[in-house]
Amino acid sequence: MSAIVNGHAAITAEMAARMAAVLGTTAQYWLNLQNAVDLYDAQERLATSENRPQLMPVSGNPMSETRTEDELRPRIAELRAARASFTRSRAPWVLR
Repeated sequence: MSAIVNGHAAITAEMAARMAAVLGTTAQYWLNLQNAVDLYDAQERLATSENRPQLMPVSGNPMSETRTEDELRPRIAELRAARASFTRSRAPWVLR
């Protein structure tokens, strides 16, 4: 447990089951937390990596030309705003 708390070991399925039994939670809760930490760490490593993945063109697709992140940001913001608007109109009780 000390290794997990100090960030030297990951939460395994067995450890998640043990913690869930002792703390009155679910094993899935602990595995989801570990998964979130793993994903965060991977994104941080990728962001600082010199070998970042690039968008690849797909032949025959009118959108096939490669675009930079700066070119895509306005479209991503537009899509996120549309999604948020749709979510509010379809499920006003959902807080976002």
